[in-house]
Amino acid sequence: MRLTFDGEARAFYVYVRDEDADVAMTKPIMQDELLVDYDKEGRLVGIEILGDPRYLAWVPKLLAQHDVPVPEHIHFDRLATAFEFAKAA
Repeated sequence: MRLTFDGEARAFYVYVRDEDADVAMTKPIMQDELLVDYDKEGRLVGIEILGDPRYLAWVPKLLAQHDVPVPEHIHFDRLATAFEFAKAA
């Protein structure tokens, strides 16, 4: 699992599978700001967060819904708080 951030687009992407995995379907979860990508077998490929970093706190729940373990070294709730703090500064 890997997390990337594009500062210009204010977009986060959580890669759950290999970066070269083909996305067959994207499901919007929250107003086109939280998107979930699936491959053609319906497996979770990744999670995209656009604009609002508070949605990072939703990632562990989405991973759990897809039986994907949350890595202990990634604290999505802390990342959301840190980016909100940085945005306010």
